[in-house]
Amino acid sequence: MKSRKILIIMNDLKNGGVERVLSVLANYLAARDYDVHILTIAEDNVSYKLDPRIHHRHKQLLHLYKDESIGAEIKTVRGIFREMKEIDPDCVIGFDDSIIIRSVPSAWLQRRRIVVSERIDPSIYGAAMRAVRQAAYDMADAVVFQTPDARDYFPKRTRKKSRVIPNPLKEGLPERAEDINKDIVMACRLRAQKNVHVAIEGFAKFHAGHPDHRLVVYGEGELLGELTEHASRLGVGESVVFPGHTDEIHEIMSHAAMYLSSSDYEGLSNSMIEALAIGVPSICTDCPVGGARMFIENNVNGILVPVRNADAIAEAMSRIADDAGFARALSSESVRIRELLSTDVICPQWEELL
Repeated sequence: MKSRKILIIMNDLKNGGVERVLSVLANYLAARDYDVHILTIAEDNVSYKLDPRIHHRHKQLLHLYKDESIGAEIKTVRGIFREMKEIDPDCVIGFDDSIIIRSVPSAWLQRRRIVVSERIDPSIYGAAMRAVRQAAYDMADAVVFQTPDARDYFPKRTRKKSRVIPNPLKEGLPERAEDINKDIVMACRLRAQKNVHVAIEGFAKFHAGHPDHRLVVYGEGELLGELTEHASRLGVGESVVFPGHTDEIHEIMSHAAMYLSSSDYEGLSNSMIEALAIGVPSICTDCPVGGARMFIENNVNGILVPVRNADAIAEAMSRIADDAGFARALSSESVRIRELLSTDVICPQWEELL
């Protein structure tokens, strides 16, 4: 049975939460003697280490980057159909809405098992996208959600064939360091969803009484210039730092005073669960679709704050900074997540489903 051929389709394999989860799952399946194929259709780049037994094939099929016509969309879908037929998988996995709606019809027409995974707050899309996505989910054999809240957004027919499987933790995460600095670390793409604006506003309020701390935001994105100006306007330009992407984020986290996630919505934040597992006192918005509240018990292993509330962010920062005992208690409780989300716990749930 373990010689079954699995095809995972993605836009690319560059840095990102979905891409990291995909790489962990693909490596696990390859190690279990599945014949794993990954097809990327947009960009030919790989930021995560893949097992050498995995067959990675890139075909430039996403013509919509240069041409947004219906003809380009049809061309993309036809390309996926041809690649799928040539690879001839027993099971197809789609990890992203744009991939799901383009690949599921091909898998359905070719009578292949289809497993799709919702990775973000499903309520953010408009009516047309929701209708198309629901049609794809109706064709699928199974739908994986990261949180119960995401699952419960969908009708009963979808919930009946669903499974809630949270993200696995990256293996080899460091322990909490002994030499803790004064940095408040964020790790995210610099885009609207992450609402780094409110993080900066909360930090500015906190910084007035804690001038020795910095807010260090690791990541890249189109809002870098705007966020830099925002920090300057609030008078904390020299204390808010944007170093860009780093492969050393987990080692950096292990020395940080705190971790912050200020997202307006998330699927399940990988950087959040990694910070908890490392033992960094963590502050996260209690945002849709419930990933933070799924793993953070407020004031026990982390702090939950309302979405878009700079005052609450500042208050949470102050509590951690001013109470070393509280910070240590959060840290000692948060590392328990390692037992819940280890690869050996999460990936077998995927294997069973496939």
